[in-house]
This record gives sequence, structure tokens and C-alpha cells, in this order.
Amino acid sequence: MVPGGTAARLSFPVGGPGRVLYNCTCMDAPAHAEVRCALCGALAATLDLSVDGVYEHAHYMGDITERVPMAECDALAAAIRAADIAALYRLNPLWAPFYCPECDRVYCRDHWRVELSFEDEPGLPGWYDCAHGSCPAGHRRLIDD
Repeated sequence: MVPGGTAARLSFPVGGPGRVLYNCTCMDAPAHAEVRCALCGALAATLDLSVDGVYEHAHYMGDITERVPMAECDALAAAIRAADIAALYRLNPLWAPFYCPECDRVYCRDHWRVELSFEDEPGLPGWYDCAHGSCPAGHRRLIDD
């Protein structure tokens, strides 16, 4: 352990040429939160960050798993543990598609209106590009890219 109780940060490359994997520990305990809709109280999202920096967030856009840069692990863990969704949004807006920063409220799938955007290119017709969501108050934001 390092001063302050945070697990030591280790990062070392392994693997062959062109393939680098990293083994890291970003904190000493996993972080978990469940957030509820401000209107109806339904579960809006489940947030989990493992000690090796894997962030899993399940919400109306699906179950998403991604590796978090070590530099962001502590701040992400703190936001999750405090259920501070505004802080989570400031770290990365796409980590909180269930949050409206203008309302400063969380909404469940029943209260977001989602618009999917598709693009057309020669040879690639109709591929998914991104999604925008509108909260019950009509505030529109990018929720997936």
C-alpha cells in the first residue's frame, strides 16, 4: 500500500511485438452504485468499477464494459462510491447517459426519448453512428458515440 491507503499502481508491458497488455491495480476495493430515476424511483443504472480498472455500467443503452485509464480510476471510484452522478458526467459524459446535466437529475429508460443516428457511405449503407437522448424536460444531449 502507498500512503493514503490506495493500492500501488503497477503498469508493465507483457506480450510480443505489437501486443502490449497492462496489469494494473487502480484502487484497493471495487466501487458499486445503483442509481434511481428521479421521477418514478425505478433503477436507472448499475455502476461497477473493479480494482483492475474495468468499468461496467448497465442502463437503458445496454450493458457496457470498458477499461478505464489509470489516471481516472480514483476519481471514477470516488464518484461511484458517492453516487455523485454529476461528477461521473464531468469525468466522461458517455459514462452517464441516464443523467441530464441541465436538470441535474437521473432518469430511467421510460423517461428518455432516444434518437439513433445512422450514416450512409458508399459500400456502407445505414451504419450506426451515435445516439442522442432527450430528458422529460426536453434537454437533448449525446448519450452514445
